[in-house]
Amino acid sequence: MPDKIRSFIAIELSKEIQGELGNLIAELKQVEGDIRWAKVENIHLTLKFLGNLSTEELDIVKRVMDKTISGVQNFTLSLGKLGGFPNFNRPRVIWVGIDKGADEVRRINGQLEDLLAKEGFEREEREFHPHLTLGRIKTRKGLSPGFRITPGWNCPCSMDVSHLTLFQSTLTPKGSIYTPLKTSSF
Repeated sequence: MPDKIRSFIAIELSKEIQGELGNLIAELKQVEGDIRWAKVENIHLTLKFLGNLSTEELDIVKRVMDKTISGVQNFTLSLGKLGGFPNFNRPRVIWVGIDKGADEVRRINGQLEDLLAKEGFEREEREFHPHLTLGRIKTRKGLSPGFRITPGWNCPCSMDVSHLTLFQSTLTPKGSIYTPLKTSSF
């Protein structure tokens, strides 16, 4: 095992939601431009990116995950509208927001941040916005003229959230490979 493991905590998506996101990405790919689209099987709801951690640090994270979910009940998560960071007109990241379940996701994220900070991990400085990243615009060169995000897309699908997953992220020339390291069930 390597000295440090690149890792993050996330909510895995159902096959139904992955399928809907795959359809949306296929539609969005009609836009010309230098856009790196996410692999559908890799799309997840990141709660906390941890970076490169030692085995000892991962053990702490695993304990914190179990503590975080204490008292959390299963909840329903549904997708929201299409969006872009930093804005709709000149996005660098194309994403789908979370509608139902967003408050629960924010609470879990806040609890993770608080408990991990007590263990010496750095807090995320940016405000947490629950979202699923679909693509990243590498450069605006070659992007279809006037390209902007149209927030009208909406997915009627939802899923039951029953656990958090700690993932290892291995970077390869063909993209990231995500390997589950631990699941904490509610």
